[in-house]
Amino acid sequence: MAISDVGIMKRLIISPMLWITLASAQDYTVTARVNPVNVYAGYPLTIEVDVQFTAPPYSHIYPVLTASELGIAAIPWCGVFHPVCWGAPPFVYNSAATSRFWVVVTPGSSTLPGNYTVSLTATSNAIVHTLALPINVVSVPRVKLSRRDTPFVRVPRHATPPLPTGPLARYKAYMLHTESPNSSSARCDPAYAAKYTWSFGIEQQAWYYDGALVYFEIADYTGNPKWKACALSIASAYKAYALSGVTGWRVFTQGLRRAFEETGDTTYRDAIVKLTTTGSPYAATGGDPADALIRETAYILRALTDAHLVGQTPDPAAVKRSLNWLLGMGDTLFAGPPMQTNALEHQSFYDGLMAEALTYYYDNWDPDPRIPPAIKKLCDWTWMYGWDDVNGKIMWDYFPASNTYPHWCGAGNGGCQQYSTQLINFLTPAYWWYGHWSGDDSYRQKGDRMFAHSVDVEPWSGKEFCQIYKWSLTGLAWRQQIDPLVQELQDKGAVQERPL
Repeated sequence: MAISDVGIMKRLIISPMLWITLASAQDYTVTARVNPVNVYAGYPLTIEVDVQFTAPPYSHIYPVLTASELGIAAIPWCGVFHPVCWGAPPFVYNSAATSRFWVVVTPGSSTLPGNYTVSLTATSNAIVHTLALPINVVSVPRVKLSRRDTPFVRVPRHATPPLPTGPLARYKAYMLHTESPNSSSARCDPAYAAKYTWSFGIEQQAWYYDGALVYFEIADYTGNPKWKACALSIASAYKAYALSGVTGWRVFTQGLRRAFEETGDTTYRDAIVKLTTTGSPYAATGGDPADALIRETAYILRALTDAHLVGQTPDPAAVKRSLNWLLGMGDTLFAGPPMQTNALEHQSFYDGLMAEALTYYYDNWDPDPRIPPAIKKLCDWTWMYGWDDVNGKIMWDYFPASNTYPHWCGAGNGGCQQYSTQLINFLTPAYWWYGHWSGDDSYRQKGDRMFAHSVDVEPWSGKEFCQIYKWSLTGLAWRQQIDPLVQELQDKGAVQERPL
């Protein structure tokens, strides 16, 4: 009798609780943005998944992933600023109505090119939703040169013509302009370099966009070492700032690397190590897969490359994630016309920062075969949709103003599709790099046409000054020559075809 009573009591207690749980379970939606559109066999693809509950209470989401091909692996992953995954299989705990996690899909290196599907089955409080994630596996391009490779095709030889004299003269003149010390939008006068106070709360100054690198490169370009005084003034102040920790969009390591190489002062190297480990928000992960964070991810890849160049051993997992995410973002952004792809945020200077980071990694660390076709795709897309060849301007932001994304533009001025000249040289070197790499002179010609308008307006602040000169001084060297091995093979009358 007592046992029966206990059983009755259990039913009286447990049954109401079970009924309340089922009654309060809320439905939810699961959406995903496949990014990138294509994925190379043997390399990972990161897909953003968003879960939104219709009302409280919010609960655990248990994702289970299955692929249509045995050679394709798929696992959930959570980013640095997203909910934490636990368990096996992992689940995501949602503390708010909307939560995000990522699905990492990796086709095997032997997976044949073609269209495949990864099925995501999400369960929460016995409510199940299934989502099909389409992917397109493509073969890794053969782009590394080798004297043993065939076929070979002749690439016409050409002499690189000089840049137009007017724009080049303005470019050089504006480069050498100086301003008074302590200006709120200061550049740098090398005669007073030691007197400058660089404020890292004022992004209009020349420290922003790595003024230390800019002045080192001006010294290289002019052959006048006096400009190194400006470079070291900025590098020294920025080093102290970097060692204290910085925001994700202020990670500038190339000037620190040059300062270390020039002086041997190991504290510059220490600052690079800090920025690639604990001194910036995205260091541990290598950035973030979200396209709104292209800039931060590009900066981390560039910083990891600098760490490598100063003899450090960066976290290889962070390096791979950063590289793969940038390539994935580019594949999505340049898959179709503006505002007709899966991208959420797209600005032209983000594209330039992406291209700079990828080419810097390619030239200074690992010539990943995916990078040249990615740069070509970026250049072709920008020329088609972003470059105004009649008026000589680059589109700044590819999204229209709206109540949810007003950005800096008003609703009555055509949205955010505004054009700029100051941002042209974020993209110009990409064309020169690809022309240098491929031997295709049409890209050099397009870069020249863009460069001709890059100084139609003089930069009014240190920030704009660095935006114009930061990467273009490096690019000028690329436009003067093609890849040395291409040149060698041309001299022999044959050049390997580079299928893209």
